Amino acid sequence: ALCWVTNAQKWVLHKIYNWVDTDAQLEHLTRFLGEEKAFAVDTEQHSVWSFLGYTALMQVITDSQ
Repeated sequence: ALCWVTNAQKWVLHKIYNWVDTDAQLEHLTRFLGEEKAFAVDTEQHSVWSFLGYTALMQVITDSQ
């Protein structure tokens, strides 16, 4: 896996953000969002090493978190 954030940076950011790195965390996020009335999604894409590009980052925000 290619990661643009160093472990040290991720440790600092982990105090502010919830990172989803595993299937279990993704399943938890899915259940959590299913209970929300509304949430917003922001995606960042780039085309480095890819003709069509790919999602490099996805941010989700809710009223509660």
